[in-house]
This record gives sequence, structure tokens and C-alpha cells, in this order.
Amino acid sequence: AVCCGRRCVATWGRRQSSNYERMRVYKDVTVASHTESQGFSVQLDNHTLKTPLGNDVIVPSEMAANAMAREWSIQERVIKPHIMPLTQLINLAIDQPTERADEQIASDILQYLETDTLRCRVESPDELVAKQSEMWDPLLRWIAQRFQVEVPSNPDLMNLELPESTTAVLTQYLVNLNNWSRTSLESATTSSKSFITAAALLDGHINVDQAISISELENMFQIERWGNVEWAHQYDLAALKSSLAAAYLVHSWCGTVTGEVR
Repeated sequence: AVCCGRRCVATWGRRQSSNYERMRVYKDVTVASHTESQGFSVQLDNHTLKTPLGNDVIVPSEMAANAMAREWSIQERVIKPHIMPLTQLINLAIDQPTERADEQIASDILQYLETDTLRCRVESPDELVAKQSEMWDPLLRWIAQRFQVEVPSNPDLMNLELPESTTAVLTQYLVNLNNWSRTSLESATTSSKSFITAAALLDGHINVDQAISISELENMFQIERWGNVEWAHQYDLAALKSSLAAAYLVHSWCGTVTGEVR
């Protein structure tokens, strides 16, 4: 069956939820190596962990397998997916529920760059303008130098078109990523609402805490002025941190880049 777009993702999500929202019935969690695939899997009572679509979860990194095993071992009476970000991201990378070609995934990711948070600037108040310049301009300079491209910022949301040369270079970069890295980058991009922030994080230019500060700049500015519902914001920050950390770790452990665009 051919899966497509949001409908496929929704179906995959429901399967993942039904797979997780159950009582813990396993006792032992171990990691096994697989000689033929040169990979590692999580074993629940000697049964290989599977994705929501029934695929074996085998990763190329023992560290990734050990980290997933830890997520499963700390589950108590009821399995809680929100404290298993690595497992969820690795499941997504393996299942690929949208069945998109590499070029289509690259195009979808770069759509975020067109209206990237770091490119969309305010014109007032002056304090926020200054904070955006201070925290965001260095990353714009980084991506321009890193890929030798033009990525201008603009307060006019109707005038954020990217040069064709920029799109071409970044498309080639994304196609050259392996599936683990591309899935991680897309996840980090959607979480941070910024391709630039996600790329800088996975490239090691910034760390997770810096990525959060960059992503949450405008929210934190508003909170400093008007206050916030503390528990809600803390929950959102924790979710963002776990998502970005999972993306960085999966890329670091399992990702590779091929070709000249590095």
C-alpha cells in the first residue's frame, strides 16, 4: 500500500500510540549485536523490539541501542512514550511512514528555511530587535559561511524568497545525508521552527541549550514582560529539549554525510 502525506503520518502515529500505551509486560531489557546487518537491537525478554509498522529496530550504533534500552528499562507499570524520544525518533527513521523520496524530504525541510524564525525579524520594540540581532545574526553568518550561500533576513514576510543557488546547495547537502541524519534534521527543524538552528545543532556549532535559547528568544522576551503560566512553559521547554537532544544524538551516533557538500 502506498502511504501519503499527513494521512500516513497520522496512521503511523496512532499505531505508535497503541504500541506504547499499554502495561509493561516484559522483565529484561538487553542489547544484542547482529553480525549480518552489523547493527544492534534492543531485546525485550529476548524478543527484538519492533517499530509501529512491525519492522525490527536495528541501529548501526551500540551507543544508540544502549540509550534506547535505557528508555525501555526505566518504564514502570505503564509505558510512557513522552519519556522515550530516542525510541520514537528511531522508529520514525526506520518506518518512514510518508514514503517520500530523498529529494522530496529535502524540499519539505527547506520549506521551513523560507520562513525560518531566524530570518523573520521584528521592527519593534527596540529591545527585541537588539536581542534578535545579538542571538540570531551569528547563526545567519554561520550558515552563509558553512555552505557558501546567501540566507538574508527581512522584517517583510512577503520578501523572504531564497536565491536559487542557496536552494540548490542545501538540497544537495540534504540528499547527501543518510536516512538517520535527514530524519534527525527534519525533527529538529520542526521542533525549533528553524532549519538554521537545527543545522547548526547537528553540525556541532551550537549545543542543545543554546538551540533552545535561540528558539525561545521571542517567548522569553514576552514572558519577561508579561509573565507566564510557569508549569505550561516548563513542560514545553522539557519537550523541546528532549526532542532536540534526541535529534542530535541519533545524528551523532548513526548519521553520515556523503558527497562533497559537507
